[in-house]
Amino acid sequence: MTDHPKRTESGLERLQAELAALKLDSIRQRLALLETQVPQIVADARRFLVLEHVPPWETVLLFPEGELASLTDRYDFDFLRRRPDPQQVAPATDLFFEAIELLYELPRDEQDAPVKPAPVEH
Repeated sequence: MTDHPKRTESGLERLQAELAALKLDSIRQRLALLETQVPQIVADARRFLVLEHVPPWETVLLFPEGELASLTDRYDFDFLRRRPDPQQVAPATDLFFEAIELLYELPRDEQDAPVKPAPVEH
């Protein structure tokens, strides 16, 4: 691989950091939108992550009990080894999964806190 002469190691590291910051801003904005539109779904997604620590497609649980059973009934899902296609689940279930995925991608210390909308540049 030939390196571009203007691309130093520190320049590449800055680019990586900028990309990571943009991704995190996007996650925060999407989650903020969900929280304003469907706060109960986001609250349920947070509760799911508190109980399980990972998305439902990253664990296998044959007989959920208690709150987990309530959430699986409410959103009509099983613990699969992959996230179902949005076309194959009800809209509320897809939004529940989206909220779980976004929350899971946030840094751990932000997962439980209400999401503040990131500034939108025009």
